[in-house]
Amino acid sequence: MNSATNISAAPSPMMFTQPPTPPGPIPPVRIARITISDFRGFPPGEPYRFQLESGKNLLLHGENGAGKSSVFQALRLLLSPLKPTKAFKDYEHIFAKRDATTAGVVAIDLTAGTPSDYRWDTGNPHPSEDEKDTSFREFARRATFLDYKALLQTSFLHEDKDKINLFDLLVEKLLRGAEFPDGQTVAESWRKVKYYYGNRRRRRARRDSRREHINGLAKAFRDQLNDLLNAEKVGVVAKTNELLEKLSRALSRLPKLQSATNDALAISLEVGKPKLSTEDMRKTLPPHEFVGKDVTLRATFGGKPIPHPAVFFNEARLTAIALALYLGTALATIPKAKTSSLCPLLVLDDALIGLDLAHRLPLLDILNGDEFKGWQILLLTYDANWFDMASDHLPSKLWVKHRLHAKAHEDGWEMPVLEADSPYLDRAWSHIQAGDFKAAGVYLRTAWENVMRTFCEVHHQLKVPLKRQMHEYKAEDFWPLVKKFEFKSAHRLIDDALVEEIEICRRYVLNPLCHNDPARPTREEVRRAHGALSRLQVLLEQQTKWIEQLDSELRSATVHIIGDNEKLRERALKGLALPDDLALHCACKLLSGQPPPLPEIACLLRSSLDRALWAFSDRKAFTFALKCSDTLTTQQIWQHAANGPGGLSVSQTAFVAGIEAHRNLMIEDSPTRDVLAAKTQAELEQVRNLLCGGVSAAKPKCVLDAW
Repeated sequence: MNSATNISAAPSPMMFTQPPTPPGPIPPVRIARITISDFRGFPPGEPYRFQLESGKNLLLHGENGAGKSSVFQALRLLLSPLKPTKAFKDYEHIFAKRDATTAGVVAIDLTAGTPSDYRWDTGNPHPSEDEKDTSFREFARRATFLDYKALLQTSFLHEDKDKINLFDLLVEKLLRGAEFPDGQTVAESWRKVKYYYGNRRRRRARRDSRREHINGLAKAFRDQLNDLLNAEKVGVVAKTNELLEKLSRALSRLPKLQSATNDALAISLEVGKPKLSTEDMRKTLPPHEFVGKDVTLRATFGGKPIPHPAVFFNEARLTAIALALYLGTALATIPKAKTSSLCPLLVLDDALIGLDLAHRLPLLDILNGDEFKGWQILLLTYDANWFDMASDHLPSKLWVKHRLHAKAHEDGWEMPVLEADSPYLDRAWSHIQAGDFKAAGVYLRTAWENVMRTFCEVHHQLKVPLKRQMHEYKAEDFWPLVKKFEFKSAHRLIDDALVEEIEICRRYVLNPLCHNDPARPTREEVRRAHGALSRLQVLLEQQTKWIEQLDSELRSATVHIIGDNEKLRERALKGLALPDDLALHCACKLLSGQPPPLPEIACLLRSSLDRALWAFSDRKAFTFALKCSDTLTTQQIWQHAANGPGGLSVSQTAFVAGIEAHRNLMIEDSPTRDVLAAKTQAELEQVRNLLCGGVSAAKPKCVLDAW
């Protein structure tokens, strides 16, 4: 079935009419830039600035010793809701020379002027010390930091114990900023239990009365903690198991709909009942020592109880449990912004080293999915292969990519070097300018593979051979499909001259074996290949960009009809069956707008007919010749429905004639953007009336559904 998101078009640019958009909510405040100087691995002098543009997420690769963990620690200390125990001076770089003009600093610039930006340096106090700045404390409480050492606390540290007790981890760290219904944070509430003194009258009371009161406070704390952890649907355990289901499916390599008893993994948290110890019962002096400070982590796997996960599961599943627990805790307890549209922050430093490369992708899907929609995410890693895989997987419109590597200073110590992760063709050109043609050839080969693979991913009708892993695909799998691609019938996207130029470059530069030849590639060969690939990239990107643009404009046009619901929007665009025809419903609503977004309406009307034709063919039990290398098209189905046996009857002649009058939009394969933009409002109203049968309704349905 043809999908509106898969239609092809000529590469000529054209702007669509933008629909009027009602005033929306205030955009969230995000980090736009991180500045670090004279902090741990970062020497004094010119500050290192990590540009996040307009508040994008960050993917950062840093080899060991290049300063990646220093970035993590700098942000964690800056955004601590409490004053750090050490002064900024204790974190200064120990090797470099400094003077009065090179003061160290850790700072973040935000995407809005309010709240103000936050900084910590030698001459100024930590922002948490400003009691009037409530926005900072709110921002700090909405920041979550997770590294590989934290994950070990959920399993590795408990292997020699009889169970996994997470009381201290949850109460003192993960949940310390979470709020109980009485408005107190977990940390504040637990501190009052531990350090209870009572008033003067209480101190004069009998010891057993004091013990009873303290134990009552401990029980109240336990009950609130249990509600926070085990509340149905919104508690920490519920959120953790939602994430764990997605991660464990990848670990088990099972389809989503397979029986839940097969390798299904879930956790539970059993909260103990803290009370005064025997020793404290004699003295009842604060701080009190409690017994029963237990939050026991247990699991079920394949329907079987696992009392001690740390001694049963392998490292991958333990890592999945720890990740799901930390992220689920953040989702369940993150406080809502009170004073501004502050964006929650999640910083991950090598939190995935317990998972192999294939099992890390589900986490990226989670971070890009609905669970963390509206969060800003900083993902740090030392693993170069994982960085490249994540770079391909994460959309550039939402993520910036930076690299850190170390270089030797003239005084003998290493210093970080920060560079943006520029496109492969740009890197190839830099090496060409520097005279390193061998390195340029490597980047040109990579650019060629990347451009064509991306193009084939966008155009799903281009069928490639089935292989187990993405890294098994080579440029030779994509090039035959790309060079013969037609943006409309008998019109190839890439002309013969460019095809011939690419073929020449394949022999001397784009062939991986040529890099073993000490005489190859030459300066002229790499320059020629760079020029040919640049032209190829422009052609392929122009041909796919307008699809992304149309998709974005459809999202904007329909958001006030179906809301910000990604799944419903995708179903409408792909023409899938719904209780009512969502694509047609959206088109009718948009047609009543002033001015109506005509190209988007045309796209929705085509999707509506696609859905109805497939449903009609299914009801009539039409049969078609199966072609493994080709996709059944709307035009083929329409031909059968309009003219074939068992199709539309004579009474539907007017409908057939009306659709045929708009054949270039409604019937022909892959309508171009020119066709979508050329339809007038009157023509689209005619099509709308044809599909609706001339009857206006609150929830319109295509007349084909009744035939």
